[in-house]
Amino acid sequence: MSRWMRIRSQMTGALVIVSVGLLLRTVGVAHLYQFALNPFRTFETSLVELVSLTGWASAIVIAGYWFSRRGLRPDQLWRIATWCLVTMGLMTAFVGYILVDVSLGGGWLPDPRFTLLLGANVGAGVGIALGWQRVRAIETAKRRERRETQTELLERQTRVLSHLNRHLRHHVLDTVTVVDGYTDLLSPHIDDDGRRYLTPIRERNARTVDLLANVDALVDALGTPASLVTRDLSLVLHAEVSAARQAHPQATFDVDVPTGVVVRADDLLDIVVANLVQNALVHNGSDHPHVSVRLDDDDTRVRLTVTDDGPGIPQSVRETFGHVDGVPETTDDTGLGLYLASVVAQRYGSELTFSAEDDGGAAVGFTLQRVAPAPWTTTPSTQLMDRPQPTAGESRRRPAEDDEADSAISSPLQR
Repeated sequence: MSRWMRIRSQMTGALVIVSVGLLLRTVGVAHLYQFALNPFRTFETSLVELVSLTGWASAIVIAGYWFSRRGLRPDQLWRIATWCLVTMGLMTAFVGYILVDVSLGGGWLPDPRFTLLLGANVGAGVGIALGWQRVRAIETAKRRERRETQTELLERQTRVLSHLNRHLRHHVLDTVTVVDGYTDLLSPHIDDDGRRYLTPIRERNARTVDLLANVDALVDALGTPASLVTRDLSLVLHAEVSAARQAHPQATFDVDVPTGVVVRADDLLDIVVANLVQNALVHNGSDHPHVSVRLDDDDTRVRLTVTDDGPGIPQSVRETFGHVDGVPETTDDTGLGLYLASVVAQRYGSELTFSAEDDGGAAVGFTLQRVAPAPWTTTPSTQLMDRPQPTAGESRRRPAEDDEADSAISSPLQR
């Protein structure tokens, strides 16, 4: 019984509309049948009346059935049915008033009954159209209100998460600074055999700083719109490869990067390139890893590819990092680095791609939009050797963030 009541409550409005259409169609057919034997009526007149009355009535029946299949709520169906009934009544009353006025004035109408039926059909059809538009307008307003509410909630959550990120970043970096300081103080007081245990501490601290830099960059990439400027990709690649050479002297690099390649990017480009190169080195599995950095460019696009000779990337990981909505399930900084690269690639209008090499290893890359370099933006890559390069443990924060972080963090050793 409850199921029948539920179905009836959902179909009542649609049944009212269908019933109105069937009623108008029945009355119209009866009217036409009554005058079918009239010898003074022409075939053309009867055909026009047939098409007019049955056409409108059939359209009303079809509209009621269509609404029943749209999955509308009962209140929405009743709203449309109410508009149909009210408008049909008003139109019928208006046409009836005109007919009475013409009749009292001595005028002549060829078929008052047909005119009245046609007015009722037109009124019902117009009422259905107005009711449907009203339902859509109400739903649009509700969706807009929900979007505004969700936007306000997301903005509030973003502000809270941004504050927590800065707070956590401050305290973690403060802790890392303290650990590094005490490690340096402890080093002269232990022998060579014990000093080797300090190396994992320093390496873990360096990875923690890099991880925080990735998280900070990921928050920027997800929370702020892209503001792309011209960047010299050649300078960025040579700088990151030079830093990787200093941090991993046992590795070999094959760099095929021409000078003066300028692209549309932002300040996240450095972090993405550093992540791709570091992932190729750290997770290579070989004592002497080999990494290849290559640029394939044409007049409009530049493709950056970083290739290694390691064990490769599993298919499940590729599918996760190939989409910006896919959050990595891994908990280490490698997964976060690839996810950051995927997000930034889509930020640049591209997609992070993975491919397996024939002799083992993996190739990871994405494309960027190339622009014509200005005379003052092209710097020979040989000048990069004279620039101070970051070491393996240094954070890759932007200069403005370095100043802010240095002023906000004070080690107990410095107090």
